[in-house]
Amino acid sequence: MRVLGFWMAFRSSNSPTPMFFFISIDIMAEYPSNDVIKGPTFVNEPPNDITFLNTYGTIIPCSATGHPNPTVTWRTEDGTVVVNVPGLRHVRWDGSLDFPPFSQEDFRKDVHTAVYRCVAMNTAGILGSRDVRVRADVKFTIRHLIRKIAHDFHSETGLTNGTDPL
Repeated sequence: MRVLGFWMAFRSSNSPTPMFFFISIDIMAEYPSNDVIKGPTFVNEPPNDITFLNTYGTIIPCSATGHPNPTVTWRTEDGTVVVNVPGLRHVRWDGSLDFPPFSQEDFRKDVHTAVYRCVAMNTAGILGSRDVRVRADVKFTIRHLIRKIAHDFHSETGLTNGTDPL
């Protein structure tokens, strides 16, 4: 701690005696030794490539340490902050990115075939992970494949008899 001070004197026009004041300013300019600021470092950096089956889902871990404790977020390839998509993708309390199991009808290319990046941030700095390429392999049933082929055929040709092939 450093104390700055100075004397100041002035005389009132109504008083023959000068008045003296001492003004001090206290400045605290030190951190206690246990409060050292440290930028984020990864404890668990996510891998480059993740491929998973839609019927199982996956959790991509990401955690970091630093002082103060860093906040972990996920971003897409274009830098947009990842938002939760109910039933398809959410960021867990521990910073992991969770892709729960989903049906083939719920597949979304922007969620299940995308590039993500984990970002750890505190007042001392920002740290981004390597790119994480995520790909969900969708397990189709024979029934679903026949419907998809029929739908694609009818969409491309314009031919339809109005019946479901199954």
